[in-house]
Amino acid sequence: MIENALIVLAIGDNSFHLSRLDTLLTTHLNEKGNVVSSHITLQDTKDNKVLDEIRKEYIKTNSPFFIKSYTAERSIEIPSSSYLIKTEYRIKQPSYLQRLGIVTVVSFIASIIIISVLFYLLFMINRRFIEIANMERSFHGAIHDLKSPLAYVFFQLSLLEEEETDLGKKASLSLTADRVTFLTDKIMWLLKSARNINKIEEVDKEVVSLYDMLEQIENEMHTMFPKKKISFKYNVDADFTMRVLPDLMEASIRTIIENAVKYSSDAPAVEVSAIRDVENLQIAISDNGVGMTKQQMKNIFKPYYTSDKVHGNGIGLYYAQSIVKAHGGGISVTSNAGKGSTFLITLPNL
Repeated sequence: MIENALIVLAIGDNSFHLSRLDTLLTTHLNEKGNVVSSHITLQDTKDNKVLDEIRKEYIKTNSPFFIKSYTAERSIEIPSSSYLIKTEYRIKQPSYLQRLGIVTVVSFIASIIIISVLFYLLFMINRRFIEIANMERSFHGAIHDLKSPLAYVFFQLSLLEEEETDLGKKASLSLTADRVTFLTDKIMWLLKSARNINKIEEVDKEVVSLYDMLEQIENEMHTMFPKKKISFKYNVDADFTMRVLPDLMEASIRTIIENAVKYSSDAPAVEVSAIRDVENLQIAISDNGVGMTKQQMKNIFKPYYTSDKVHGNGIGLYYAQSIVKAHGGGISVTSNAGKGSTFLITLPNL
């Protein structure tokens, strides 16, 4: 009450100066930051008029983002008079608060970006999973559909063999019928094993000769591509063996060799080398074919990817890689466009 009375007396004597109050407040507020502007008014609330006003600008700024406004009021009342002092100060926030605000905004934006990328990756993974599932169903269906035509071919070959009188032709028909039986058995095995090709159990593996496997694939290549003069070179010891699931590993190696012959000139040259160390064995398959670009090498093992839109379906090398991975190994490729390719199969040396 005494303080209010003293202020009223100072106002009446014109000795109450808002500039002094502004100086006091500005000095105090500058301890927390930089004062941008101030606005103080003294009002006579009983007569509803402004008695005095001060408006100052200390710092010019074009960015209101880091400026905070502080307001305060003081009501002064005695029985004969009533006054109101209103203050508003705009203060530039300290640099550490500005940095904190920037970090907060950047962190928020980064979080939004990361969440968006994660959702996109989840979407792509789900999409790829569906594509692979559809591809596996199509693959199994295609293999299954081969059984009936092969059974018909075997039946016709058996009839021709019975009716044939020439011993040479009869032996040829018998050999062909045996190959059809072999392919039928292989299809049945693929239908059984391809249901879960993520991992090959050790108990299902057998010790097989790589050289014998290569000779069988070579005979098939000459039959499949009779117009090509194919040359094979093996840097493989006759006693080189590997512990694998025979039919699947043969299918993987055959796919690579078949591509080497298919995408070469009329005189394909295929060279196969095999070495082993304490931990791994490696099979290198090289050719003199058309080779691949860096982009093709990057995508060659992806399902449905093919640069041959006429004869390719994008399944072969993906399936070949799946087989090798199921054995605990991997496939890599090096190539130069127009100069051929080399596929390297690495398997555990068990």
